[in-house]
Amino acid sequence: MTRKNLATTNDALALALSALRRRDYLEHELREYLVSRETDREGTEAVISSLRSWGFLDDERVSLGVVRKRLGQGYGHLRVLEELRSKGAPEDVVGAVATSFEDERAIAEKALVKKFPKGGEPARMARFLAGRGFSEETIEGLLGELGA
Repeated sequence: MTRKNLATTNDALALALSALRRRDYLEHELREYLVSRETDREGTEAVISSLRSWGFLDDERVSLGVVRKRLGQGYGHLRVLEELRSKGAPEDVVGAVATSFEDERAIAEKALVKKFPKGGEPARMARFLAGRGFSEETIEGLLGELGA
């Protein structure tokens, strides 16, 4: 490795550690960040590999954190899975964390009660839930149960 590559790798490592101090990143996200900062490909891959071996990068841990956060905010399974995919989570990780989902119906009911404490027009409630990423089955079942 030449002196120039060593400096570039050290720069990439400093950038990556600085980014990871602010928040967790999926491996794909961090790679894109480093590439956008014009680090060389070889240095970026070396840094990603090192961070993974040190335990600083763990796609499953980060994905589970996204799932917990979004479900707690009242989003549905479909929306959470789409967010993970858009962030570049590997499909095997997406499948693995999907098994950790809580009951979507309970999350939908809580979100609906918070948004419409006195009830509301069924079509409007359905649009709200669909926008939050709840499945059609969950929406129909919940609105049917509420008599809307």
